Amino acid sequence: MTYRDFEKPQYDKLKGMGYNLKTLKISIIIICIFTYTTAISAQNFDENHPISKGIEFFRQARYNEAITVFKYILIDPGLASVFPDAYFWLTKSYMGLLNFPDAAKTLEFYISHYPAHYNYAEALYQKGRLLFMQNEYENSIAALSDFIDKNPTNPFVSNAFFWLGESLYLLGNFGEASKVFKQIIQGYPDSFKFEAAKYRIALIEFKKREDELLKLLKWSHMETMKTQDEFSKREKTYEQAISIYQKKIALAESGKGSKTVSTDKEVQAELDAKAKEIQRLKQDIDGLKKQVDYLSNLASGITTTDQQGKTDKGGIDESQRLANEARLLQIKEEALALKEKLLKVLEQALEGK
Repeated sequence: MTYRDFEKPQYDKLKGMGYNLKTLKISIIIICIFTYTTAISAQNFDENHPISKGIEFFRQARYNEAITVFKYILIDPGLASVFPDAYFWLTKSYMGLLNFPDAAKTLEFYISHYPAHYNYAEALYQKGRLLFMQNEYENSIAALSDFIDKNPTNPFVSNAFFWLGESLYLLGNFGEASKVFKQIIQGYPDSFKFEAAKYRIALIEFKKREDELLKLLKWSHMETMKTQDEFSKREKTYEQAISIYQKKIALAESGKGSKTVSTDKEVQAELDAKAKEIQRLKQDIDGLKKQVDYLSNLASGITTTDQQGKTDKGGIDESQRLANEARLLQIKEEALALKEKLLKVLEQALEGK
C-alpha cells in the first residue's frame, strides 16, 4: 500500500468524521507506516488463527473490524498465549482510527505487563509516536530518546530520530532539530525518512536566513524612523530661524537706503535659491523613501520555500532576494546621505543670513 493508494477513499471517510486536512495527512502517514512495518512485527500464525484475522483486517485498514477481533481474543482464556499480540495490535488499530486516548491506555498496559514480548521495542517507539500525534512534543522527545538509547540497532531507530527532530522543530528548537536530522543523513542513508530529513534541513536553513533578514529590516526601519524624527526636529528649528531672518530683512528694507536694500535683496535671493535646493532635496528623499518602503514590503513577503528554492509569495528566488536586500541597504544609505546634505544646505543658508 502506498500513500496514493490510501489517500482518496480514506480521506473522504475521515473528513466526514470531522478531522481537518492536517490531521488527515498525519493519519495517512501513520497508517502507511503501520502497513509498512506490519511484516516486521507480526509473527507467523496460522492463517485461520483469530490473531491472523485481526492482523489481516489491520493491513486492509479495516480498523473497527480488527478491534472487534482483538477484543474477542482478550476475553477468551483459551487464547491467553496471544494476549500480548492482541494488546499490541489493538493499540495500532486505535491509532489507525486516531483514537488516541484508548490507544494510550492499551499501549501503557502492554508496556507494563509484557516487557519480554518480541514487539516490546517497537511499542516503546510507538509510544513516542503517539505522544507526538497528541502534540505532547516534550514527552515525545523523552520517549523517543529512551527508545533510541535502549535499542540502538533497532530498525525503527532512524524513524525515531526523525520524529524526535520533528518534535524539536515544532517546539522552535531549530538548531537541535537540524543536528538530529543530520544524524539521519549521515548515519542512515537507506532510511525511509532520508529525503524527509533533507527537506527539513533545507527548511531550517531557509528559516534562519529569513529571520536574519526580518531582523535586518526591523533594525533598518527603526533607524530610519529615528533619523527622520531627528531630521524633522532640526528642519523645524531651521525653518523658524529662516522665518525670523526674513522678517528682519523686511523690516530693514522699509528703513534703509537703496544700497542697503540692494544688499538685502541679494541676501533674499540667496535665501530663495537655498529654499529651492532644500525643496528639491526633499523631493529626492521622498522618492528614496518610496523605494525603501517598496523593497521592505517585497522582502517581508518572503515566507517558506519549496524544494526548488522558490518562495510561496511572489516567486522570488534566492538570488533575487539577496539582490533586493543589498539594494534596500544602498537606498537607505543614499537617503541618509541626502538628508545630511539637506541639513548642510540649511546650515549654510543660516550662516549666510
